Amino acid sequence: MGVRARSLSNLKHAILRVDPNMTLYYGLLHLWLHVADSEGAIRALSGIFAVLTVPVIYLLGGRLFGPIAGALAAITFAVNAFVVEYAQEARSYSLVTLLVTLSSYFFVSELLHPSRWTRVAYVATSVLAMYAHFFAMWILMVQLLTLLFFRRDVLLTRRWLSVVGAIGLGYLPAAAQIARFGHANIG
Repeated sequence: MGVRARSLSNLKHAILRVDPNMTLYYGLLHLWLHVADSEGAIRALSGIFAVLTVPVIYLLGGRLFGPIAGALAAITFAVNAFVVEYAQEARSYSLVTLLVTLSSYFFVSELLHPSRWTRVAYVATSVLAMYAHFFAMWILMVQLLTLLFFRRDVLLTRRWLSVVGAIGLGYLPAAAQIARFGHANIG
């Protein structure tokens, strides 16, 4: 068995048998290791995700509160000591931050200007966020609570019920893994 086949086998074993949390990050890291495999390169992947989050925060802040607030939020994020520290970790923290920020951006966009594209993007980024880290589910719960308390009229439409259903279907394999493993590995 070749080195690549063994490493793919190791990835599959880690995801299915050891720790199903952060599946998306492990898969991306596996691909990234084909580009470079030094410690710095491995850490750079998380750094790239953190850098990509900055403009998304600007867009989200701008959409909610205007361009000045978006710029201040993006700058504050970019210079935050915790963000800088965790952007250097070979873990999924930066990836999940990027994905929940994208999810939030598409959530707000769908509420302000509904379109099929924003719904698809919202579902995709939400599901991917949960595969980046199981705790992304809490952000999605807050989004649903926002609909429940502030836009109940929207929540009960066929459009939003299909969005929630699509996210649930996308997350079923991960939910099965959580049920199989219990909370020990993600606690």
